[in-house]
Amino acid sequence: MGRERELAALADAVNWPPGVVLVEGAAGVGKSRLVAETVSALRGVHVATRRCLPPRDPFPLGVFIELLADCRRLGSVRSAAGALRSRLPELAHLLPPDSRPAALFDAVRDLVAAIGRAVLVIEDVQWADADTLRLLPVIAADPPPGLTLVVVYRPDDLTGDAVSAVRELGAHAAATVSVGPLDVAGVWAMAGPVSEAAAEVLWERTGGFPFLVEQALGVLPPLDRADRRTAAALLDDAPVPGLVRDAVADAVRALSPAARALVEAAAVLGEPASADLLRAAADRPTARPEDTRGLLVEVEPGRYDHRTWFARRAVYEALSGPDRAHLHGAPCGCWPTARPPCGWPPTPGVRATSRRGCGTASAPPDWPWRPDSRTWRSTSSARSWPRRACPPPNCPG
Repeated sequence: MGRERELAALADAVNWPPGVVLVEGAAGVGKSRLVAETVSALRGVHVATRRCLPPRDPFPLGVFIELLADCRRLGSVRSAAGALRSRLPELAHLLPPDSRPAALFDAVRDLVAAIGRAVLVIEDVQWADADTLRLLPVIAADPPPGLTLVVVYRPDDLTGDAVSAVRELGAHAAATVSVGPLDVAGVWAMAGPVSEAAAEVLWERTGGFPFLVEQALGVLPPLDRADRRTAAALLDDAPVPGLVRDAVADAVRALSPAARALVEAAAVLGEPASADLLRAAADRPTARPEDTRGLLVEVEPGRYDHRTWFARRAVYEALSGPDRAHLHGAPCGCWPTARPPCGWPPTPGVRATSRRGCGTASAPPDWPWRPDSRTWRSTSSARSWPRRACPPPNCPG
């Protein structure tokens, strides 16, 4: 599905121990699936995968303890590993007595070495606890002979000690595999029996993120014969998938109030905008798009937008009525173009260039009136917008 190069790079690195492999990419882009497909092809190798928990894994070295608890066969174990007896009761019968003080890091490394040939996968390292973040570079600097350590993370979510840890890991890594979105062909292959036109629309709306493609297909009827217009209309009318809505909500909640305000303003605007415009609309003069942890990305020089149509829509629909009305009622100079913000009809002609979002009940010629549903329907997007007979609050009419 368009991952041949990444699969080859990861397989090559994993098959030449010892070493550390970094796998980076945004949430939902398919990192875990790529790693799982790679390690499933290994034979005669102990493979264990564990995920760090947000916001910070509460258990010191918890992810390593869980990885090691999976082991049932150990080679020669040095005495330092006895320091782990109390933390690994499952392996107490295989460990030496805790007869001397030992650094916990030494104990973990010695036990990893005793496993022999192993691939240990740690997911979501951006949420690892402080001890794990300190231990990872120690192991990477001198990995046990049979170990391949695969570290998976989201670059946009790295903060504090995680930034330093990943930087140190990079200095020792045998390979860094960057996983990006699928192209149109990859989305088409993943989506299965859909028309080429529908695959193009899916790619545009999902940004090529496999998680979003999978979730979108779950709320859509068959698209094997859908043309572009039909596919777009079906997506417009479909609900935001629950898992997508929840994931976006979690990401927004994790932001600072200022960054959250920018994300919400961008959802209402519905098109790329400069940082100054977003700050003005959100009334947050010091907010920065860079602090939105990848929810807003620079889609063209100096202009920011949501990474995907689904993310923008999820943010918009999560806004309360008063918050949505407040953002729609931002000073009219904030909205410089004629395209409608998400959920609102466009304003006609020249007036829209200075009064963005302050529309009337009229509409441009290419938005025919539908008396049966009292909506305008754009012939370009096939999107129905509720007719609005008066401007939103605080917008001069």
